[in-house]
Amino acid sequence: MTKENKADLFSFEFYPPKTLEGAKNLEKVHQELAQLNPDFFSVTFGAGGSTRDNT
Repeated sequence: MTKENKADLFSFEFYPPKTLEGAKNLEKVHQELAQLNPDFFSVTFGAGGSTRDNT
């Protein structure tokens, strides 16, 4: 079965990091999770896009 025809998607959702240390940790975690071959990653903004600056 290929990704083009499978019924279920597999993804990860993140919140934007608030600190430089958090951003570095997120980058490391992203690289590790990418090995699981998810269909996509997403970043959740705060209400009204209040946390989109760090995405």
